[in-house]
Amino acid sequence: MRSNNGTAVILLAVAGICSGADTVPFPAPEIVAATTAVAKVCSWPSDFEAAKAIAASEGKDLLLLFSSDSSSACNVFKREAGQTPEFDAALGPLFVFVEADLSKCKASLPAATVEQNKELSAKFGLRGLPTLLLLDPQSKPYGWMGYKPGGTTNYIELLGNLRKARIKRDAAWAKAEKAEGIEKAKLLAEGLSALDDDVVAQYHGDSLAEIAKLDPNDSCGINKKLEFKVQLAEVEKVIRSTCSGTQGVAKAELLMDDFISSKKLAGENLQKAMMVKLNFHPPSSLENIEKALKLVEAVAAINATNSTGLIAERIKRQAEAMKKRMERRPAGGQGQDGPRPERPAGPKGPMGPRGSLGPMGTNAAPAAFGGK
Repeated sequence: MRSNNGTAVILLAVAGICSGADTVPFPAPEIVAATTAVAKVCSWPSDFEAAKAIAASEGKDLLLLFSSDSSSACNVFKREAGQTPEFDAALGPLFVFVEADLSKCKASLPAATVEQNKELSAKFGLRGLPTLLLLDPQSKPYGWMGYKPGGTTNYIELLGNLRKARIKRDAAWAKAEKAEGIEKAKLLAEGLSALDDDVVAQYHGDSLAEIAKLDPNDSCGINKKLEFKVQLAEVEKVIRSTCSGTQGVAKAELLMDDFISSKKLAGENLQKAMMVKLNFHPPSSLENIEKALKLVEAVAAINATNSTGLIAERIKRQAEAMKKRMERRPAGGQGQDGPRPERPAGPKGPMGPRGSLGPMGTNAAPAAFGGK
């Protein structure tokens, strides 16, 4: 495994679908039955601004796919679901599809598209490939997911449930428009509670700020609940924007250490912050795997039985298996399966993307170490 600039990342997969969504499949079976009669292969245009305009004019949501042809998970997603007629028939009436191709070989992409995709990756804090980012008609992210086994039917259900969560959010926010003061704050918080906490922390800071202004004592409890996640998301944004080049990893380590020290983190919050450091030590060499092992051992030593500690223990087992395989690998880095595929191009530095399973939640497992 290689990175484009000597630094690389471990991608953390989404911890789960939106916490506020129910599990009833969506769309309804009769809708799927009515639409699957049109056997149209699903296509993914590349013009994001054009897709935004269509979504706004038609009142549809956006489904933004970050992909790379060198990512096996991306290719599997497209083959199993993303390019199937069933996917298009069920979700096409609800979403405007658009793709940001981060393939390393960009000869077939116009220069403007390459630049657009780089900017989208940085703007939305991309962590893994493939990533499906769901945005409302105003282009506000409200959900995300990476590769999920189960084929088209599973994606239709999961993406539909995320969309239903957005509808719940909007219903509460519509009531909030007619309310004032604490009551408005409670309705805004109710809407955000339909979404995944990590999505809220990363993309809905403006709404959290409005709630804080309306409810300075935080009687809703949402700002206190998400305080750490918001702070962690902010420091990660700084790392992505400032830590590049050969010195990126060292600078990122210092920034995260300063964050841990200044916030006096303890318990599971400390564990979660430490787990972010795995982004800086991908399993691209024995040295990095050994650093990752020490890190997850330290995380598990704090508490091996909470959710983050259990993830650390699982990563430890995966890292130990990777270490054994790497030690058996012939000189030159080419094992029995042949050379490793090239990784997709993306933002340089310790938080840039590479082909794997999906974006990060603070309680998720690194995909490179077997996370799902």
